[in-house]
Amino acid sequence: MSNPPKGSEAWKAQDKGPAILAICWSFTALSSMFVFSRVYVRWKFVGKLYNDDYFVILGLICGYISTSLSTLAVASGTGRHLDVLTLEQQQNNMLWTTAAQCPGIMSFGLPKLAVICLLTRLLNPGVFHKWFLWWLGIWCQLTLAVTVVLLIGRCTPARALWDFSVTGTCFDPSILINYSIYAGDETPDLVVWTVIEGSTIIIASSIPVLHPLVDILLKRNPFASTRERTGRTARSDGDSPSPSSSKPRPSLARHTYELGQRKAKPILRDWLGFTIAEDESQEDMLSPVQNSYTQTVTSSNSGSSQVELGRIIRTDSVTIMYDEKC
Repeated sequence: MSNPPKGSEAWKAQDKGPAILAICWSFTALSSMFVFSRVYVRWKFVGKLYNDDYFVILGLICGYISTSLSTLAVASGTGRHLDVLTLEQQQNNMLWTTAAQCPGIMSFGLPKLAVICLLTRLLNPGVFHKWFLWWLGIWCQLTLAVTVVLLIGRCTPARALWDFSVTGTCFDPSILINYSIYAGDETPDLVVWTVIEGSTIIIASSIPVLHPLVDILLKRNPFASTRERTGRTARSDGDSPSPSSSKPRPSLARHTYELGQRKAKPILRDWLGFTIAEDESQEDMLSPVQNSYTQTVTSSNSGSSQVELGRIIRTDSVTIMYDEKC
C-alpha cells in the first residue's frame, strides 16, 4: 500500500505511537517475568544472588527507565510526522527521545556482563580466557558509555539539542537539522528496536538459570532422554541418586539445581569400591550395611559361626580320603 501524499489528511493522521507503546511495554513485561523468575530460583534453590543477577536487575531497571521515557516521547509526538507537531511538541519530542536512548543503550550492555559472570563461574575457564571475556565485556561497556556521551554532549550547551531557541555549538552545524529530520521519520523504529534488543538480551541471559523452575513446572526435563528424566525427577524430590540408599541426600539434590562454582560431581560407589550406575537394576542386588544381617550357621563338626547376610560368601568344600591301618 502506497503512502498517502504529503499534507493530506491521511498523511497527517499517521501515528506509530500506539504501536511503539504496545511493543515496548510488552517486551519490558516479558523480560520482567524472566528476571523475577530468575531471582526466585536463586533465592529458592541457592539462597543468595550472584553478580550476574545484579547486572541483569540493573539492565531491567534501565529498560524500565527507557520505556517510561519513550512513553513521554510518544505523548509529545513521537511516531507522528514532525511537520504536524507544534514547536513545543517538537522540543519535547527531541528531549524525551534523547533521554530514552541513554538508559536504553545501557539496558542491552549490562546483561552482557551477566553472561560473562555466568560463563566464568560455570565453565571455570583459564586465566587468559577469563581475562579475554572480561576485556570484551568492559570494552563493550566503554563503547556504549562513549555513545551516550556523544549523544548528549555533541552540542554545547546540551540544551541546544532540544531547545531550538538556544544557540549552541555542535560538532557539525548540520547535525541538529539532520537529527531533527531523522527524529521525525526513523526515531520510532529506533526506540522500538532499542527496547527489543535490551529485553532480548535480558531474557537470553536468564534462560540458563531457570532450568530448575522448568523441571518443577513440567515435572521433567523436556530436553533430556527418558533415563535422564527419571534420574532428575528422583533427585528433584531430595532423594539419593542411588536407590540402594534409604536416606535422602539433600546436598546432592541441592547441587543438582545450584548454578554455583563448578564442582566435581560425586561418584557413587558400592562397598567393594565399584562405581554405581544410576537407575540400574544391579544397584540393589547387594545392599550396603543398612540391609546386612547376621545368621548363625551350625556345623556338626565345628560348632556354630556367625555369617553376615548381604555379603558374598565363599564356601570351600574339602573332602579328605584316607585308609585306616591295622
